[in-house]
Amino acid sequence: MPLRSAQSTLMIRRPLHKGMCLTRLMGCPRSVRSPPRGADTDAASSQTSQQTVAVSSLEVASLRKRASASLESLPSVQALKSLPPTQFQETHVSGTSPAAALISRQAARLHDIVEGITGGTAITRRQKAAAIKALLVHGTSLPERSEHDPLLGTVAFGNGLVTRDFSEGCATNEAVVLYVGSIAANEEQELLFPLPNGLSVREAKRIDATLAWLTPVNWRHRQYRKASLAMVKPAGSIPLLDKSTGISSDESTRGASTVQHQTWEFEKAFASGQGSNMSVRLKCYEQAGGLLGERVDFAIALSLWVAPSLGVDIYSQVKAQVEARVAVRP
Repeated sequence: MPLRSAQSTLMIRRPLHKGMCLTRLMGCPRSVRSPPRGADTDAASSQTSQQTVAVSSLEVASLRKRASASLESLPSVQALKSLPPTQFQETHVSGTSPAAALISRQAARLHDIVEGITGGTAITRRQKAAAIKALLVHGTSLPERSEHDPLLGTVAFGNGLVTRDFSEGCATNEAVVLYVGSIAANEEQELLFPLPNGLSVREAKRIDATLAWLTPVNWRHRQYRKASLAMVKPAGSIPLLDKSTGISSDESTRGASTVQHQTWEFEKAFASGQGSNMSVRLKCYEQAGGLLGERVDFAIALSLWVAPSLGVDIYSQVKAQVEARVAVRP
């Protein structure tokens, strides 16, 4: 189920129907009040009324002609399509009605997971909320087959469809590390992800990174968010990554978004093992009047997945390298 902005039919631009009232778009000609029945009117008054009605009719015809020309000049656009079921067969229809209930249930389960991961480490409620938000979005992806032109996929589907539930854990060929903390204005932090052995084979690999934060707001300012966080492309002991899919830092730093979710897929082989790390840098920019000394709570979910054919136990190796520093839930 999509997290937001998904309907069975989404009209991108809704032109006025030719038979629709045009008064709201271009104005309404002034109406002419007819004299009461049985009243005496002179010939001049009657002639004036007839002329006024004729002029009004010409104005309405002109307005309709202009509206028709405007409709013909509009570019053709496509909307999200959903085929109706036939022959008593079901069809897939996406909607937001059941999404709230399903996501709330998944968030409640993730709440327990986050408490188990943090163990005896004290974290704030806002940090816990950011962690749940990051794990929810980390399990989403945009649909591979859809019609949403000319809108971007992130505009048509938001964060995407929920394809993973990390409250159920992950397979041995994948490891997910959750980072929780706070950052101040103009501050930069580097987060390290320990790399396992067995990546020196050319095979399918994937890196997913999701940043979520809760920003103070200034409702008197047009930028609204006081803090804009950005996560830099992963680097370190990994090969240079190509273009990603998802919500990039350029998109997350605009508007009122507080989520950045990106995926990189590659097949390159590279040396890795004990002592090698993948690094992600986090930056904080203040805006909308500034943070004025406030710190921003954030959470980052970072994961590494390899093809099962490699036979590499990613989870156990990453766990062995980080369990001395943080509590890891098996």
